[in-house]
Amino acid sequence: MSKNMCKIKNAIFKTFFKDEINHYNFLLEQLEDINNKCREDFSKLNCKITNLEKDIESKDDYATEIKEDFEKVEKENTFLKNFYLDYLKERVKNLSEENIKRLYTESKELDYEGWIEFRIIKKKIKINLSDEYYYEDNLGLFEFANGYELIHYYEQASYAEIESSVFIGSYEKCYYGAYEDNSEFIIYRNEVMKETIISIAKEYPEEVYSLINEIVKEEVVDLTIDKFNDGKAHYFKLVDNLNIDLKPYIEMPMYDENPDLGTFHSTLGVPHPGHGDYLIYEDGEIDFISSMKDFSEVSFSHKMNTEELNELLRKHTINEVNKEVLSLDLSLSSKIEKLYMEISARECELDTMKYDDEGIFTEQDMKEHESRIVNLKKQLAAVQAEYDQNCKI
Repeated sequence: MSKNMCKIKNAIFKTFFKDEINHYNFLLEQLEDINNKCREDFSKLNCKITNLEKDIESKDDYATEIKEDFEKVEKENTFLKNFYLDYLKERVKNLSEENIKRLYTESKELDYEGWIEFRIIKKKIKINLSDEYYYEDNLGLFEFANGYELIHYYEQASYAEIESSVFIGSYEKCYYGAYEDNSEFIIYRNEVMKETIISIAKEYPEEVYSLINEIVKEEVVDLTIDKFNDGKAHYFKLVDNLNIDLKPYIEMPMYDENPDLGTFHSTLGVPHPGHGDYLIYEDGEIDFISSMKDFSEVSFSHKMNTEELNELLRKHTINEVNKEVLSLDLSLSSKIEKLYMEISARECELDTMKYDDEGIFTEQDMKEHESRIVNLKKQLAAVQAEYDQNCKI
C-alpha cells in the first residue's frame, strides 16, 4: 500500500474517532445535566418530606392539644351540669305548688312527646296496658301513641273507676270516671311533676335553669331575720347599683411616721359597691368581693340590716347565689383579665417586630407571634362565652 493511501486511511480514522469522541462527550454532558437536575429534584423532594414530617408532627401536637382541651371542656361541662342539677333540686324543694305546676308546664315543652315523663310513670305504675285495655290494644292504639297519650292510659287504669262498659265485637270497651281530684292522685302527681322537672333538667340543664330563675325572680321573696342571722354566710350578686349609701371608708393613720397617735376615716378613692359585685352577709356584718375592685381594707359606717336586705331582694337589686357561683365568677374574671393583658402585650411585641430595621426578627418569627395572638383570642372568646353563660347578669 502506498504512503498516500495510508495517510488517507489515517485521516479518515482520525475524523471518525474524533466525531465519535465529540458525540460521546456531548452525551456525557447531557447525562451530567440530567444527573444535576435529578440531584436538585431529589433535594427539593427531601426538603418537602422534611417539611411534611414537621407538619405532621405539628398537627399531632395540635391534635393532642385539642384532645386535652376537649377533655378539659368535658370536665367543666360535667361540673356545670352537676352544679345546675344541685341548684335545681334545691330550688324545686322550695317552690310553691303553684310555681311547681308552672315550671312543670313550661319544662314539658322540652319533652316534646312526653317520653322523659313516661319513663318515670312506668316505674311508678307497674301494669300491662294490653291487660287493662282489650279493645284499645286490639285497635293497635298503643303502638302509635306518644308518651303523653300512654301516660293518660296508665294513670286512668290506676286511679279511675270503671263506670260502664260495652262489648264491641269480641272485645270489651270500658268507660272510666274522673280521677283528677282524687287525693291519692294529687299526691302522686305532685311527686311526678318534681321528678319530671329534674329528669328534663338532666337533658336540658341550661334551659330548665333559665326557666326556674325567671320563676324565682317573680316569686315574692319572704325572708325572716332568723334565716339570715343563722351563723352562716349568705352570698348575693348585685344586679343593679345599690340605692343605699353604706358610707365606705378606709382607716388611715393621722401621721405615717407615728401611726400610734391615732387614725382617721378616709373616703378618698374608696371603691363603692356596684353592679356585678358580690355582697356577703353574715350575722349583721357585710363585706364585698369584686373581680375589678379591692374591698380588702374597706369598712362601712352604715350597717345593713335584714329589712334592707329583704327590700333589695324584693326589688331584684341583688340575687342570692351560692359560694360556687361566686368562686366561678372570680376565677373566670381573673382568666379574662390575664388573657386581655397577655394579648395586649403580644400585640405590642408584634408592632415592635414589624418596625424592626435591624433585621433581628424574621418573617417566620412574626407569623408565629401572630399565630399565638390568634390562639389567645380564641381562648379569650371561649372563657368569655363561659362567663356570659354562667355568671353574667
